Amino acid sequence: MSEERRKIVTCEGRLAFGRNIFETNEKGRFTLAVVFDQTDENKACLDDMQNLVDETAKMKWAKKPSNFKSPMKVENREDMLEKYQFMKDRVTVNLSNGNAFPVGTKDEEGMWVDITDKDLKSGDYVQVVLTAYFYDNATKGVGFNVDALLKTKDGEAFYSKRTGADMFGLAGVAEKPKTEAYDNFGF
Repeated sequence: MSEERRKIVTCEGRLAFGRNIFETNEKGRFTLAVVFDQTDENKACLDDMQNLVDETAKMKWAKKPSNFKSPMKVENREDMLEKYQFMKDRVTVNLSNGNAFPVGTKDEEGMWVDITDKDLKSGDYVQVVLTAYFYDNATKGVGFNVDALLKTKDGEAFYSKRTGADMFGLAGVAEKPKTEAYDNFGF
């Protein structure tokens, strides 16, 4: 007899990383990370996710192993915060799935509309439906499966690709002077 896993619809968070939402990574999994502000408004939601981690761990271990890994963390490593300042003081939740999952938004009538990678970027506001599972191999812990993702609204991008001008501190891209076209021999 299979036990139905408890599903959680999260509060609104912001998509941190989503490179593998529409295509699998090298391990054949769809992955993403969502960051949640630690506010009074989000407290019940974050507590519910933490309780799900604890409940799932108890299904496997009487006491959490010393090397236990959780899908939820508050990032405090300086090397990570140098590059990803938006993670500071937020709860980062890592999610994955071996199968593709629905990704969409609501239209004006509140109906589901599928979206593509062109409609979603880091920093956008999202909610996810998740379930938990335990793993016991070289590492031990609980992970979150993402069963669906709903984009609730656009958000300012956390980061974007930098141009060469940005990296060298130059003002911008100068227009190339027009030259006459010659064939390869130039005679």
